[in-house]
Amino acid sequence: MGLKLIPANFSVQFCPPSSEINNPPSVSVFPFPRGKNNFSGLDGSIATCPMKIFKLSWPVAVSQAFTSLGFLILNGIILSTYGEVTVNAFQVGNKINSFVLFPALGIGAVTATFVGQNVGAGNEKRARQAVKAAMILVIAISVAGCALLMPFRRQLGGIFLQRVPETLDLSIEYMFFVFTSLPLMGIFQVFMGSYQGSGETHFSLILATFRLWLSRIPLVLLFNNVLKFPASSVWYAMALSNFTAIFLGVVLYCFCRFRPKIRTGVT
Repeated sequence: MGLKLIPANFSVQFCPPSSEINNPPSVSVFPFPRGKNNFSGLDGSIATCPMKIFKLSWPVAVSQAFTSLGFLILNGIILSTYGEVTVNAFQVGNKINSFVLFPALGIGAVTATFVGQNVGAGNEKRARQAVKAAMILVIAISVAGCALLMPFRRQLGGIFLQRVPETLDLSIEYMFFVFTSLPLMGIFQVFMGSYQGSGETHFSLILATFRLWLSRIPLVLLFNNVLKFPASSVWYAMALSNFTAIFLGVVLYCFCRFRPKIRTGVT
C-alpha cells in the first residue's frame, strides 16, 4: 500500500484592503476526508457540494461583512468626535505599519493552507505543529519590524505630515501603540487561519466580532463619552481590544478540533 496525496477544496475569501483596520485577501482551505472523489467533496454527486461549502463558509462571509461595517462605523466615530487631524494620523500610521503587518498577515493566511492539508490527511499533530510554527514566525517578524521602525517614527511620519505638525505628533503617538501591538495582530491572524483551515469557521466569526464590536468600538465610546479621554484614547482602545482578542483566541483554540468537517460516506 503506497501513500496517497489527499487534495483539499479551496475557498478564497476577500478581506477589505489596508493594514490593521482592514485585512488583505487571504485563502482558506476547507479539508475533506479520505476517499474517492475527495476533490469534489462528494460521493459521486455534485448536487450536495454547494450546501456543504455554504455551511462552512457563511461564518467567514458574515465575519468579513461585520468587520467592514464595524471599521466604517469606527472611522465615522473617530471623524465626528476627534476630527480630521486624528483620522489623518490614524491613516498615516496604518500605511507605515503595513510594511511589517502585511508579511505577518500573509503568514496567518498561509496557516489555513497548512492546517487544511494536514487535517484532510488526518494528521492532527502536524496541523497543530503548523500553527505553532506560524505563531513563532509571525512573532519574530513582528518584533523585528517593531524594533526596526520604532526609532524612526518621526522621520517616517514626516514623509506624509511634515507640514502639519499637530497631526504628525499624534501619528507618532499612534505608531508607538500600533508597533507594540504588531505581535498581537499577527497572532490574531494565525488564530483566524487555524480556525478556517480546520473548518471551525464559526470561531473566526466569534473572534472577529468580539475584537471589533464587543471590545474596540465600545471602548472608544466609553473613553470618549464617559471618561472624556483625549484623542489618544483611540489608540488605547485598539491596543486593549487586540489583547482581549488574543485571550479569547487562546480559549477558542483549546476547543478547536483538527478533524475533517465534511463527511462523504466514501471509504
